[in-house]
Amino acid sequence: MKISASRLAATLAARFAAVVPPPFGVRADGTDFVVDHPTGWGLTMPLEWIEDEGEERDTGQLAELIASNALESVQDAVCESSDEPWPQFAPHVMPLPGTRRDASHVYLWYGPSEHSAAISMEPIPLASVVHLE
Repeated sequence: MKISASRLAATLAARFAAVVPPPFGVRADGTDFVVDHPTGWGLTMPLEWIEDEGEERDTGQLAELIASNALESVQDAVCESSDEPWPQFAPHVMPLPGTRRDASHVYLWYGPSEHSAAISMEPIPLASVVHLE
């Protein structure tokens, strides 16, 4: 199965839109995962390259890699704009991003572990981000 860049971008945008602090906004623009900020602290992660990966990588492995990159990139953008750790786990402590996958989902969080996370996101079902046959 091949991942659909546009479906993954939309799914990631939905997960992050629920957790990023204002004034950030998160959206998908075709195959791009986009984080907007009114003063320009946003980012764009083009994902179209994942459609060329074919069967070289496992679908779950590739989805987890992209989710991990998104976690790090969003955290960097928010921290750079505010000069504060985000999300805060304890005063002035910034939790690291974390991911894991199983046969059917990718799990995303910020924190020392999935079970003690400062922020957890709804898991991404792998079936929802592959090309429909």
